[in-house]
Amino acid sequence: MPVPKTLLPLGGKTLVEYAVDHVLGARVEPVVVVLGHAAEELKGVLAGRPVGFAVNPRYREGQAGSLREGLLALPHGVAGVVCCLGDQPLIPASVVDALVERFLATGAPVVYPSFKSQRGNPVLFSTDLLPELLELTGDEGGRAVIAQHAGEVQVVATGVPGVVQDVDTWDEYTRLREQVEAGDIPWLVE
Repeated sequence: MPVPKTLLPLGGKTLVEYAVDHVLGARVEPVVVVLGHAAEELKGVLAGRPVGFAVNPRYREGQAGSLREGLLALPHGVAGVVCCLGDQPLIPASVVDALVERFLATGAPVVYPSFKSQRGNPVLFSTDLLPELLELTGDEGGRAVIAQHAGEVQVVATGVPGVVQDVDTWDEYTRLREQVEAGDIPWLVE
C-alpha cells in the first residue's frame, strides 16, 4: 500500500480514527495508542483525542513488541486490557463494552468476541497475564497466551462481522470503501 494502512481514508476519517473513536466510545480508560511506522503522522491524525501514546521503535519485529509497549504504558491498578488493532475500523464500542461486562462478571483471564463461531478481535486480557504477555516475541500477538488459557477463555458471540475483518490488502480496503460509499455500513460514517 502506498501509505500506512491505518492512515487510509474512509468516509471522512482514517481507519485508525474509526478504531480509536470506537474505543473512546466504550466504557474503558485509559486508552493507549501504540505507534510504530509513521508515528508522527498518526499522532497528528489523533491529536485532540484523550489518548496516551506509546512508541514501539522495533515495530518491524512484529505485534508482540507493540503489545509490550502498550502494556508497559498502562497505569498500575488496571484489572484488564483490551487489545485493539488500528486496521479494524468496523468494531463498535458496544463490542468492547460486551467484553468488559463479561470480564467483570466472570473474572476470566481472556475474553474475545466471535462472529459465526470464528474468533475475532479485540481481545481482553486480565492483567494477571501481564508476565506471560510481556514474554511474547515476534508477530504472534497474544495467540500463544490465549492457547495456554483455552479452558478459561470466555467467548462473546456477536452479530458484528467487523470483529473478524481487518484491512491487510488493497483489495480488502477497496471492498470496505465501496461498502461505506454504498451506505452498507451507515453506523460507521458519522
